[in-house]
Amino acid sequence: MRLSCISCIFLTAMAAVLPINVSFSDNLNTQKKTAPHNDSNTLVLPVLDDSPDIRIAVNILTEAYRRIGYRLKLQKMTPAQALKASNSGKIDGELVRIDGIDALYRNLIKIDVPISYLEASALAQKHYEVSKGWHSIMKYKLGVLKGALFSDIRTMGAERVEADSFGELLKMLEKDEVEVALLPRLTAEAELKKYPDSKIRILKPYLEIILLYHYLNRRHAGIAEKITRVLKTMLIDGTVAEIREATLAKTKE
Repeated sequence: MRLSCISCIFLTAMAAVLPINVSFSDNLNTQKKTAPHNDSNTLVLPVLDDSPDIRIAVNILTEAYRRIGYRLKLQKMTPAQALKASNSGKIDGELVRIDGIDALYRNLIKIDVPISYLEASALAQKHYEVSKGWHSIMKYKLGVLKGALFSDIRTMGAERVEADSFGELLKMLEKDEVEVALLPRLTAEAELKKYPDSKIRILKPYLEIILLYHYLNRRHAGIAEKITRVLKTMLIDGTVAEIREATLAKTKE
């Protein structure tokens, strides 16, 4: 399978800094022997929707946990609800989040292997200059997803309106309730397909490429080391990039 340029760069860069010791799921020919599992080996993780960014993370983690004998159960909730539930232990962790949230949510353990990335994007009905990244948009009234820390942390101090879904963000933008909405690029492209006559556009360049990490609640500290080893192997041998590309190809069918 031919990998996209950005996936190759992502894989090469991450492999260079990691030690070499190393439901949406698609079946790939890269699978290894499955560890035995039972009904108690099920982890509940939150999802907001069925967007490409979510599918990629689900497919990667489904394969990783399969290798150590665990299954994933997905529970739909908003990002804000998910943070409360994962930190309190009502669910087992976070599917993927930006780096460093364990400093704010002390009951979460970061699995220190980046398994995906998002291209933070600004959307608008007018053309705005965004060549200076996040600094470019701070003067506008922004629409952000409640609990989405990639945009929340980086826009502190700006005038903001929060939404509970990405679809709600686009509706706010169409009604001129906000001037700029912030979404991951893949999710933005998928959402805009639902509004073919919309004037909303993704502004270029993207604001930032942000690495994403899996988190577990502290009560699962015992499996953190196992899943870290598996994800390192999958990242270095190309499985993570293959799953990403296979997932994106399927979303375009």
